[in-house]
Amino acid sequence: MIDCNCGLYIIENLDDKKVYIGSSKNLKRRKYLHFWYLKHNQHCNNHLQYAWNKYGESSFNFRVLVYLEESELLEMEKRTIDLYRSYDRNYGYNLVVDPITTKHSDETIQKMSEFQSNRKRKPHSEEAKKKMSLAKQNIKQSEESKHKRSLSMTGKIRGPMTEEHKRKLSLAHMGQSRPCSEETKRKIGLAHQNRNKNRNK
Repeated sequence: MIDCNCGLYIIENLDDKKVYIGSSKNLKRRKYLHFWYLKHNQHCNNHLQYAWNKYGESSFNFRVLVYLEESELLEMEKRTIDLYRSYDRNYGYNLVVDPITTKHSDETIQKMSEFQSNRKRKPHSEEAKKKMSLAKQNIKQSEESKHKRSLSMTGKIRGPMTEEHKRKLSLAHMGQSRPCSEETKRKIGLAHQNRNKNRNK
């Protein structure tokens, strides 16, 4: 039986449509860690942290793509990163292409963030502080973003998968070292289908 706290997840920016793909044996804790460090400006992923600071918390949504066996996590994470091309700065926030060789534990992520937060930083001038404050005040989420966020959280978005999406999913599964069950393939397909439905709204 698959553990419903173990699986693949996505962090979506509802404004610029970029995504971060990850996997964890403890999804609830991983979500908590991501958002805690982002809120405190201490996340080890500088690209994701910059986007969070620019767009604001309301523009980001954490969603479980599929629940998996622990042994399937890294292999499916790699294929899904390839599928979404989230390693490309134009499409996502992942810093690595192959998580199998670079996967960090929650403890490592915490240590990296603590190290980053403890680094000596050059103090901002009063002028710089003023500009950052004004920029933060001017961040407003569009009605479209609010609507998309609301829909993404209801889990009711469904639609047919296009042939192009089917082709990409098929290519992502090619050359796998360990075959996935039909049920796992179906779940990943549905998750990607919902993602593309969101992008087209």
